[in-house]
Amino acid sequence: MRIYLLVFFGANQAGWIIPIVANKNPLVEFMVLFSCPTITTLEQLRFQFYTSGRTDF
Repeated sequence: MRIYLLVFFGANQAGWIIPIVANKNPLVEFMVLFSCPTITTLEQLRFQFYTSGRTDF
């Protein structure tokens, strides 16, 4: 009998993707996330849209 441990490791924007994938797969044991986003993708995209990448916003 084989025992598998499914773990996801990620940083930055992976903090949005890994929890979604882990939620859909019951084999995921745990996640390790570093430097993850503290805002939603919508908030980040909205900020990016309104500032258009300007640094003097």
